[in-house]
Amino acid sequence: MIEVISTISIFIIFSLVVFFMGRFRAGKLSLALVSMIPYAYSYIILPILWFGMINSKEKLFTGDFLGIKDFFVVDPLSLFYSGVTALAANMLILHIISRFGDREIAPIVSSALFTTGAVFGTLFSHNILAIFMFWEMTLAGVVGLSLCPCGGYRKQTHEAMMKMVVMTSISSAFLIAGIGLLITSVSGPNFDLSSLNLLYIWEKIPEAKNVQLLVMSFVLIAVALLTDAGAVPFYMWLPDYVSGIVAPPVALVLVTSDLAAYYLLGRFMTIFSHLFQTVKLTQLAIITLIATIGIFSIVLGELSALSQGRVRRLFGYSMVSDAGYSLLLIILYNVNGVFLFGNSAYMAMPYAYFTAASGIALAVIIAILGSFEDIGVFRLQQLQGMHMRLPFSTILLSISLLSMAGIPPLAGFVAKYLVIFSLVATNMPIFLVAAFIASLFFVVSAAYSFRLIKISFSPREDVSRIEERKSDLIPLAILVLTLILAGIIPTPFLWTFRR
Repeated sequence: MIEVISTISIFIIFSLVVFFMGRFRAGKLSLALVSMIPYAYSYIILPILWFGMINSKEKLFTGDFLGIKDFFVVDPLSLFYSGVTALAANMLILHIISRFGDREIAPIVSSALFTTGAVFGTLFSHNILAIFMFWEMTLAGVVGLSLCPCGGYRKQTHEAMMKMVVMTSISSAFLIAGIGLLITSVSGPNFDLSSLNLLYIWEKIPEAKNVQLLVMSFVLIAVALLTDAGAVPFYMWLPDYVSGIVAPPVALVLVTSDLAAYYLLGRFMTIFSHLFQTVKLTQLAIITLIATIGIFSIVLGELSALSQGRVRRLFGYSMVSDAGYSLLLIILYNVNGVFLFGNSAYMAMPYAYFTAASGIALAVIIAILGSFEDIGVFRLQQLQGMHMRLPFSTILLSISLLSMAGIPPLAGFVAKYLVIFSLVATNMPIFLVAAFIASLFFVVSAAYSFRLIKISFSPREDVSRIEERKSDLIPLAILVLTLILAGIIPTPFLWTFRR
C-alpha cells in the first residue's frame, strides 16, 4: 500500500528537514511552507484511500509490507481519525509558527511532523506488533513536543514531564505484556507474523482454550490504554501535564497522540467482544468494572474541573471526564459483540465524533490560553476583562467553550447528542442509567464553561487592548469554523462513515 507508506515516510522525512532548517536558522515563511508539504500530500492521499475503501465489499483497503500480508489497513475509523489529525495539527503548527520566534519554532514543528507521521502509522497499521511500534514512536514524539520551550520553561514543566514519562512507560510495559499474552492465547508459541493482524485475532478469540489468559490480556491492555487516555484511577498525571507543560505542545498532543489513544482504546477494547459473548460471568464482571471506571471518571473529572482555580488545570480534569464518556460507548459495543473494524466500524461514528469534537475544541482552548498566559493570565479570576484586551481571541475561546458545553448548533452538541442517543437507544437499564449520569454531568460541564465565558466578558477598568496578529488567529479560526460547520451540517464531516 504505497499511499500509506509514502504518507508516513513524508512526515518523518520532513520532520528531519525542518530540524536541520532550524539549525541553519531558516525563517518563518520557509518553515511554514515546508511544514505544509506533508499535510498537503495527506489531503490528496486520504480521499484516494477512501475511494479504495468504499470499493471494497468489507469496507477495508489493505496492503502488504515487508512480506507481511495485510500489514496496513484502511477502514472508516482509521480514515476519520487521520483526517481530523491532519487538519487540526496542520492549523496548530501554522498558529505556532506565526506566534513564536524563529529559533523556537523549528524543534516543535519537527516534533509535530514526526508525531503526526507516527500517529498515521498507528491508525493504518493492521499488524498488532506494527501498531505497538508506531504507538511507541508516537509517545517518543510526544516527549519531543513536551521538551520544546516555546517561550520558556515553566517551573512545573520538569515535574509534569517526569510524571508523563513514568506513566507512559508503565502503560507501554502493560501494553506489550498484554499483547504478548493475547498472541500466546490465540496463536500459541509458534505464531506467524503474517497472522498477527487485528481481524485474525478477533476471529480466533472464540477458539482460544485458555480463557484466563485472555482475561489477563484484556486487563493488561485495558490498564495500558486507560492510563494513556487518563481515566480513573490512572488519571493523576494528566491534569499536571496539561497545566505544567507550555500550551502549544499540549494543544498538539490533544489532536495527535490523544486521538490515537482513543482510536486504540476503541479498537483493542472491542477486539475482545467475542470473549464477553461466550463467557457470561466474565462479561458481567468486566462490563461492571468498565462502567464503574467510566462513571467515576465522569464524576471526578467534572466535579474537579468545577472547583479548579487554575484555568488550564480545569481542562486537564475535563479530559478525564471525556475518557469516562468514551468508556460508556465502549461498553455498549462490547455488550453487542461489535468489533470496531471494517463494516462494523460504521457503528463507531458516535465514539469517533465525540472524541474528535472534544479534542479540537480543547486544542483551540489550550492554544488561546497559552496566548493569555503570555500576558500573565493563569487563574480564573484573571480572565476578567479579556474581551477588552484580546477580543478576537476571547471570541474564539468562547465559541470553543460553547462547543464543549454542548450548545447548538456547534459540534459539541451533536457529539453529546450522539452519545446520549446511542445509550438510550439500547433500552437496557444499565445504559439508561449511564445516559442519565452522562446527561447530568454534561450540565456540570456547561456550568464551568459558561462561568469562564462570563468572567472573560466581565468589565474591567485597568486594562487596555493588546494588538492581535491575524496570522496567529486565522488557523485557530479555521478550527473554530470547523466546529460550527460540523454542528450545523455534520454529515460532510462524517464522510468516512458514509456507506
